[in-house]
Amino acid sequence: RSVAVIPLLVGQVKSGYRVTNITVSPTLVTVVSSDPQAIEMLPGFVETDPISLTGASSNLEQQTPLSLPEGISIVGDSTVLVQVSIAPIESSVTITRRLEIQGLRPGLYAQASPEVVSVILTGPLPTLEQLLPEEVRVVLDLTGLAAGTYPIPPQVIDLPEDVVIETVLPDVIEVTIRTTPPPTPTPAT
Repeated sequence: RSVAVIPLLVGQVKSGYRVTNITVSPTLVTVVSSDPQAIEMLPGFVETDPISLTGASSNLEQQTPLSLPEGISIVGDSTVLVQVSIAPIESSVTITRRLEIQGLRPGLYAQASPEVVSVILTGPLPTLEQLLPEEVRVVLDLTGLAAGTYPIPPQVIDLPEDVVIETVLPDVIEVTIRTTPPPTPTPAT
């Protein structure tokens, strides 16, 4: 009699990860027994021995024996290949950062408006949980610019490779470059 193979998975993957796919090969096996009654009493499936997912954070591939009732055997190989795909849970985070000025020529002064931006990042939850706000750098590249007012798009640099920039708000910063320092506000008396 042909029956389905069901992998018996136990435990939980590491926090921040999830199971994305489970495959078993072969998916069907032929069972035999000298006792026809035992074959009839068998449900339409057999399970594998337990496969532990406890703390897993990457794909698993395991040749696993089948858990068979007494007096039942398999025609052919009594093990199956179980593959479990595990991926990090994707998430997003919003970080507010002060802009850094780069490439400003000596003797010039730059004033950005606004001086801070919000950056929305997406990526694997474990990576985002470990990302410190100060690791997210947002720069305005003013290389080669003379005095004047310019719309400059902020650039997010030095992110972990699996983190993606979804949005930078605002996506253009007004930068005024002067030959004298910007005036400092005087307190009202």
